[in-house]
Amino acid sequence: MSNGDARFVAPTTSRLRVMRDGGSIIRSARIPKPVALVDTREREPFPLHANHPNWIGGERLATLNTGDYTLEGMESLLSLERKSLADLVACTVTYRRRFIAACGRLARFR
Repeated sequence: MSNGDARFVAPTTSRLRVMRDGGSIIRSARIPKPVALVDTREREPFPLHANHPNWIGGERLATLNTGDYTLEGMESLLSLERKSLADLVACTVTYRRRFIAACGRLARFR
């Protein structure tokens, strides 16, 4: 499948279940759903919990050093930086030094 053929799948209406050997991993291991941390400076954050209640356990505002979103407990491992096309152009042209510094911080994540 090429990128042009990619299809997004809507979240299920039922609880997300991961199965292994006929049993639910989530229930058997009592794995909690992650809590999304949203940077306090994010002007129009995605409603992650409202849109994906089967996958996301909740949302909490936090001041993040890098990126706009992460997961609670995984702040040093995962960071998501969201950019609109206008933001991307401004970052790479007008605010290039700041953009390169942010890329350097993001590069330290696994």
